[in-house]
Amino acid sequence: MAPATLKSYESTLIPFLKKYGRWPIDLISKQILESYMERLMSLSVRTRHRHRSILQALFNFAVEQDYLSSNPLSGCKQPSTEQEITAVRSFSPEQLFTLYRLVASDLRMHALVCLLHRSGAKVTEILAIDLKDVDRVNRRFEVLGRGNKRRWCFYSADTSLVLERYITLERSSDCSALFTAQQYFSKQVSRLSYRTVHKHWTDVIKSEPTLKDMRIYDLHNTFIQEQMGIPQLKDIQVL
Repeated sequence: MAPATLKSYESTLIPFLKKYGRWPIDLISKQILESYMERLMSLSVRTRHRHRSILQALFNFAVEQDYLSSNPLSGCKQPSTEQEITAVRSFSPEQLFTLYRLVASDLRMHALVCLLHRSGAKVTEILAIDLKDVDRVNRRFEVLGRGNKRRWCFYSADTSLVLERYITLERSSDCSALFTAQQYFSKQVSRLSYRTVHKHWTDVIKSEPTLKDMRIYDLHNTFIQEQMGIPQLKDIQVL
């Protein structure tokens, strides 16, 4: 495994082992694990999910090695709290106006933000598609999501104008990807990477206090809210 993966496993398992490491593993019951997970509620949602998945893997290994007949964590309920609900963030109308103002001069970033906001696709899904995958007449494209399931994503007319401007004026034709990038020194053109997008995103929002801690993934959550019929979000123009 990669060093970062090992470090993640270590930081997750040591607190658990300090408490229960001297217990016979068959005494670790569902109730004990639920109690342990409840004590992690002060952590972020992502961190709690990491703890659960790593502990799940630990007990799955115990089952495979015949130390246990079943995984006691499998039947544990997932705690649901106000913190869990509020962790799903989305952009307010004011934040969206600010974001579109900040990316307006960057054709590529503007097009990417528009697609994320207006189509509901996730950034990794959009970065994986090629130009030929986009039906620019019917304003739609197909993505490969979780479980290798394909779905159509549709985008708005104003997003189409932004996307066409990027394709015409900035996108490189030397690569099949919809979103392309050119290496600074070698000038080699390749598919735009998530790492580059994340860097640009950080640079865009760092000067704007109202966008502090907002993630590019939150555009996906904002799209979902729009589909639920929140009018102040649906009326925002991306141009």
